Amino acid sequence: MLFIVSGDYLFQVGSECYQLKTGEIIFLQRNIPHTFVQLSTTGKMIFLFQP
Repeated sequence: MLFIVSGDYLFQVGSECYQLKTGEIIFLQRNIPHTFVQLSTTGKMIFLFQP
């Protein structure tokens, strides 16, 4: 799970794309390829890893 503290990001999860802004959350499922790019000049995220 990723929480966007500040900034704008574009995530690709499998074949789907999601644009997230400050305060939004995305959950990334195991075994699904994913990547992201920061769209704003600055940004911060919190990564939460849970078994």
